[in-house]
Amino acid sequence: MIRRAAPRTPVWLGVAGAAPFVPGAVAIALGPDWLRVTVFYHLTNYAAVMLACLGAALWGFAGAAGARGAWFAAAAAPPVAAWLSLAAVQPTLRVALLAAGFVFSFFADRAAARRGMLPPWYMALRKPLTAVVLGALGAIAAAA
Repeated sequence: MIRRAAPRTPVWLGVAGAAPFVPGAVAIALGPDWLRVTVFYHLTNYAAVMLACLGAALWGFAGAAGARGAWFAAAAAPPVAAWLSLAAVQPTLRVALLAAGFVFSFFADRAAARRGMLPPWYMALRKPLTAVVLGALGAIAAAA
């Protein structure tokens, strides 16, 4: 597959989408208790929304590529993981469900990229953004 640089708009929107994870993880790790609790729930809610969007993106790519069954099931898994994380009362479980969803979504996207279903630049952008999110979720889990 030929790789090209990602268009500017997806790069800027991707960076903007990942940006809240860094100060959020720092606030959860180092902030006073009242801030840690508040930021934890806001950031994990935000992570759930972002995870659901990744599933929606895969759904769109699969549909555009004429994919069938299993691809749509794979695309539905991230929003389900996101919803389950929102229902989780225990903070560590909430973060674990989100992290598992982001990992699953990354590998589903990687498989789709190998089949030519994604734009050539998509995974080059997705890798560092996913690394930021998973790093932040790891820091949150350690602090939780």
